[in-house]
Amino acid sequence: ACSNGWSDNKNDAASHAACNEAYKTWTLRNKFTQYAPQILSLIASQAAADGVSVVSQAVKGKWTGSAVRTMESKAIKLFKITGATISFFITPGGPVVKTVGWLGKVSQFGLFLAIDHMITPSLMRTGNNILQPFFFQFDVNALDRLVKNAGDANWSSETASKQNSACPVQVPNCKNFDKLPSEIENFSYRMQQWRLHLNAKVDNDLNGWMSETNKLLHQIEFSRNFYRSYLENLYSTLKRAEEVKNGNYADNPERAWGTSTLYPYRALPLYGVKSGKVYQGEKEEDLYLLKPYFLVEHQKENLKKIATQFSSDIKKYKLDSISEKKFLKLLTGLQSDADMEQGENLIRLNNLLGVYSRELTNEQAQLTAQYSSALKLLRKEIGNPMPVMQKGAGFSQAFITNTSNMLTAKAANFDMSKRYFNFNKPTDLLFYNMICGLDSAKISETMMAGVNFLPPKLTVDDSSNQILCGTLGTYITTNSLYNLNLKLNDKQVSTTDYLISQIDPKILGDFANKGEGSGFSKWWNKSVLPVTQEKFKSLDARYQTLVTEAYGNVNEQKNFTDFTIDLYTHWSDRLGTNIYGNLDFELEFYFSTLENILSKNKITTADYTDSIITKTLQKRFETFSVDKTLEAKNPLLFAVQKLKKSYKNILSLINTSSAVNFQKIEELNSELTQNSNLIFEKIKALENQKNLPAEIRSLLSIQKGLESVEIDTKRYLFMKVNLANRLEIDTAQMSEFLKGQKNTNTHSGTKMGSN
Repeated sequence: ACSNGWSDNKNDAASHAACNEAYKTWTLRNKFTQYAPQILSLIASQAAADGVSVVSQAVKGKWTGSAVRTMESKAIKLFKITGATISFFITPGGPVVKTVGWLGKVSQFGLFLAIDHMITPSLMRTGNNILQPFFFQFDVNALDRLVKNAGDANWSSETASKQNSACPVQVPNCKNFDKLPSEIENFSYRMQQWRLHLNAKVDNDLNGWMSETNKLLHQIEFSRNFYRSYLENLYSTLKRAEEVKNGNYADNPERAWGTSTLYPYRALPLYGVKSGKVYQGEKEEDLYLLKPYFLVEHQKENLKKIATQFSSDIKKYKLDSISEKKFLKLLTGLQSDADMEQGENLIRLNNLLGVYSRELTNEQAQLTAQYSSALKLLRKEIGNPMPVMQKGAGFSQAFITNTSNMLTAKAANFDMSKRYFNFNKPTDLLFYNMICGLDSAKISETMMAGVNFLPPKLTVDDSSNQILCGTLGTYITTNSLYNLNLKLNDKQVSTTDYLISQIDPKILGDFANKGEGSGFSKWWNKSVLPVTQEKFKSLDARYQTLVTEAYGNVNEQKNFTDFTIDLYTHWSDRLGTNIYGNLDFELEFYFSTLENILSKNKITTADYTDSIITKTLQKRFETFSVDKTLEAKNPLLFAVQKLKKSYKNILSLINTSSAVNFQKIEELNSELTQNSNLIFEKIKALENQKNLPAEIRSLLSIQKGLESVEIDTKRYLFMKVNLANRLEIDTAQMSEFLKGQKNTNTHSGTKMGSN
């Protein structure tokens, strides 16, 4: 946002705010402490990986000079790569590290990542234990000085400015506390960073867990929707064909197909051609799947209109006679009444402009500059035509073009490349699996590709599909998938006709005898649910392990490695080694400062922050009680104590051994919000006003800090509650569901698809 403001020469408040936030976030003070341990650990990880690879050079437990030089050279190389690469290199979490070019051979990736995962958390913890408290010292010095200034000035910035006359010439305005609000916000940031440090390994693993489970759930959802939609369209098309065969549309056979998708037989020769229409409540890209018969008519007419206009204006393009003749021939083809012929000419247009390949053809080389310019103008006017001419490929393209399906596919992030195939969209992968999948679904898990769902096949067993399914060494791509001919009953048929003829009749349903329709749901539940349930149980177990580790970090019940590292490297009393203590200290800082501002207290100590730490440690295990006598004497301080009690109550849920649920959290949260509004609602209304005094801005900064504590506290509470929410479906429920499904009538008519 800040750089956008620079490039657009903006000088508004939003651009200034963005740049201020960017500066605050990316200053060396903040980022060095975050990244230095990561850089250190990654250098060590790389060195360790290289060290293992040259272990043969070690003699009696001692490295030879050659081995040492190899490790050092790899570490030094970090500082020789470009700044852009470094930004990837220092990204937390590890996955992006796979893309850094200098990591070496693919065979070393697994070794590097395994060592990285073992070494990085420990080195980062060591580095942060040393560095973060060191830099926090500067923040404490600034806070203590500014709070002391504020107390001396009776928490009035106006009074403080009058006292500046006593300042030395070298340090003007030494009595001000104008920077206190920004230092309070920096304090909040420091506390958040320290908690992230304490829980870094769990957070990284949790992010990975969430990413993989989210991907897996979307893969299953996308696959189910694609299979179901494919079968529903096929069933509808075959049923309509049966009705035509029985004479139901004898008066007008074309009427039978006027409102039919014709999928999966329909091609999309005009895919990408603008229709020139605006559709009420519908997106044009969604109509490819929902109403292709409706969309294509508008596309045909618009394409004819554009081609006719270019033919009329042919002279203005100043073409030579040969080019003009070629152009008119192309335009005549685009004016055809047949969409397939229009599609063939669109393919010719794309070939002339090199849309499909960068390789220069003889015909492209003969294009004049004027002819090339005219062709580009024509294509731009048409839209982005990418004709889909193969039977079966049209449905795959229409499905992925649909807006909601495209969003699901993006989240699903399918692995579409293997040693024997490489597809450019997930629908092609699923079409391939319909023929080449296993009898039951499979969930694979590898270090490089993560977790991936492979749906089962729809076809019955047949040995003639080996040429497609990789057993004969054939390499399949999106272009060859639908063009490949398979042997079936001594005939060569397309992959789409092969699939339709070999679909298990129980899955498709009885279209010929007015049966109940698809048996898809029952088949899917039987072939997929047991596999996914088992994987979800495994993922649930991992999640529970992560939550247990997180709560160990919250309550000082760390694993042996972290305990040992903290024992020898943690040296700060200000930044404790457990998250609960850190949250408690941060709360105490905000409420002590809030009470001092509202009561206009004079600060008697020069070590304000340390006094808060001492106070927190002394009262850590005491139950906080509201002084009810304040209600009459000082209602505002009474409200502050009530709010503090609300925060303490919700924080205490982290340590409770009794059951915690969302209802309990919501009850305490409602009380907290109500008490917070009593204090901050009127102050927050001033937030956007300019030139607010430092004491008011300090109150606003405290309010933001309290919100961050609230968010972090709830995060751990929600993890605790979510332990009871499982990914897997109860086996008894699934069995009961399957019992309730009626048997689907079978049929013998699916071979109609190959005729």
